[in-house]
Amino acid sequence: MKEYPEPKDVFHYFSEISKIPRGSGNTAGMTAYLTSFAKERDLTCLSDPTGNVVIRKKASPGYEKAAPCVLQGHVDMVCVKEEDSDHDFLTDPIRLTEEGGWIHADKTTLGADDGIAVAYMLAILDNDSLSHPALEMLFTVDEETGMDGAMALDPSWIRARRMINLDSDEEGTFIVGCAGGMEAISHFPLQRTIRKGVSLTLSIGGLRGGHSGGEIHRPVASANRLLGRILWHLAKEFPFGIVSIAGGDKKNAIAQNAAACLVADRADIAAMKEAAAAAEKDLRGEFEGIDDGLYVRLTEGVETEAAVFSEDCAKRIVAFLYAVPHGVERMSAKIPGATETSTNLGVLETEEEVFTAMSLTRSACGTARDALADRICALTEALGGTCAFSGRYPAWEFHTDAKLLALMHRVYAETFGREPNDAITHGGLECGFFSERFPGMEIVSMGPEARDIHTPKERLSVGSTQRMYAYLLRVLAAMKDEDR
Repeated sequence: MKEYPEPKDVFHYFSEISKIPRGSGNTAGMTAYLTSFAKERDLTCLSDPTGNVVIRKKASPGYEKAAPCVLQGHVDMVCVKEEDSDHDFLTDPIRLTEEGGWIHADKTTLGADDGIAVAYMLAILDNDSLSHPALEMLFTVDEETGMDGAMALDPSWIRARRMINLDSDEEGTFIVGCAGGMEAISHFPLQRTIRKGVSLTLSIGGLRGGHSGGEIHRPVASANRLLGRILWHLAKEFPFGIVSIAGGDKKNAIAQNAAACLVADRADIAAMKEAAAAAEKDLRGEFEGIDDGLYVRLTEGVETEAAVFSEDCAKRIVAFLYAVPHGVERMSAKIPGATETSTNLGVLETEEEVFTAMSLTRSACGTARDALADRICALTEALGGTCAFSGRYPAWEFHTDAKLLALMHRVYAETFGREPNDAITHGGLECGFFSERFPGMEIVSMGPEARDIHTPKERLSVGSTQRMYAYLLRVLAAMKDEDR
């Protein structure tokens, strides 16, 4: 950018940190920059081996008795570029451009998620004319790849018990809760037998898929779930062997494609193809208007002799795929229209001696998340498999009586003449760890408008950045008269 738009100090710091490579796992440069920034201004600064940084700033005159506040954001960014870009995220600065009231990058992700939070915090730290209580600026690392910074943070670093998280991207909407998550990984030992016949591939695809945090509430089809359904019905009519089952490629994505390699008698192939075609017709009717590209294909191969699942193994695994929970389990009773609890049958894999199914359960209620994962485990064990849990991260539960939220609502209404929206995100946020580790912490997440996050089309609204920064300063100024 040749000239910084208002607020110039915010966009100055956004430009400065955009010169520092800061992809997840490569944030040492940001840690060094932040510690140097604090040292130059004689501000108390803490950093840890993970790369997290806390910078403290004393209360402005008249705010010494006000309760302190944490502002928080993560320094890392997702690194994605267009195919014809020669950008090197390990060495090159992000090239910023303003166009039509939006900031974007040159064929790469912008890093507004969550670089704009860092810029807000640095601008506040660098301005001694502002009114605010004692501040703890928390900069975490590696949020995008598992929230490693938040998990490693020393709880003793944080003294305040109210936090404004700046990792939201929709102006006028406050995030006040998020789902926690846990992987339930089901393993089924395989016994195999040799079967002669014709090789077949049953494939399901053409689905739109989506992120299981943001799209699971939509009536989109899961290829993994549909594969289990079709296999179940085919097995009721035809004898065949299963060589392998595979589907999905990410635990947090709704599976777009799935396939099973089969061996069947030649005499049954024509009828099996008719059954697959009938299933496609039925499913296209069920998912009309949302998954119009859905297809079911049964492709004939060659005469073969292959090691297939034993009859007992096949029966148990197909039953599991047909019966395992998938999709929304319960909607929120606190926030209308918000998903509270769900599970996603994300990945299916077959090895020589084991079949594995990976489900990611989410809930804004920790006990509901655990109960759903336990149900998957119970089904797995009842069908002769074993289940393991991993990747647990906590929920951030919504509290309607939070004083910080009430304050932010009041200031928002005074500033804009309307009430903001409150929302619970079904994706994970660092706030879940903070809520768990800091008892009594009140948290609200906010931020300016950004679009197409995590893609080379990512862009940040200049006007929204201006409005949300001015609003944030008003919130901090309003904390003078709040009860401790």
